[in-house]
Amino acid sequence: MRQLFFGHFLTLLAGSLIYLFFRPESIAIFKLINIHASDSFISEIKDFTLKYKYLIPEWSIYSLPAGLWMFSCTTLILFIWDNKINIKNIFWLIILPVISVYIEIGQYLNLNSGTFDIVDFVFYLIGTALSLLLYAKDFAINKSKQHEELY
Repeated sequence: MRQLFFGHFLTLLAGSLIYLFFRPESIAIFKLINIHASDSFISEIKDFTLKYKYLIPEWSIYSLPAGLWMFSCTTLILFIWDNKINIKNIFWLIILPVISVYIEIGQYLNLNSGTFDIVDFVFYLIGTALSLLLYAKDFAINKSKQHEELY
């Protein structure tokens, strides 16, 4: 349960709060979840946090949330699969990092909207790798071993 709370929920929440309180409303996530800074509670917090935005490194506002979300998702997938990496779940563990890298490369090649940022790319990889290093217990992709386990 600690893994689920600290590794998944808190990192997901932290990345979301950084977006909510330090990012402009023009980004797609605000339209997707229909949150407006004009909502009184959010507006008050955003007004307060934006005063101090200059004190915070840009990477922590613009790239850290991506790494936190990647860490959160990878941690959740590992939790669901009892922290084991095997032939059954490898697809689910690599699909989000692959999609994220694909989107960044697409931005670089002007194939999709957004701005390519190598720091985002690095944070995607760090978020995934840290989750795997902290929580993965068993790495059993060996096909013969998997075959024996299935029967």
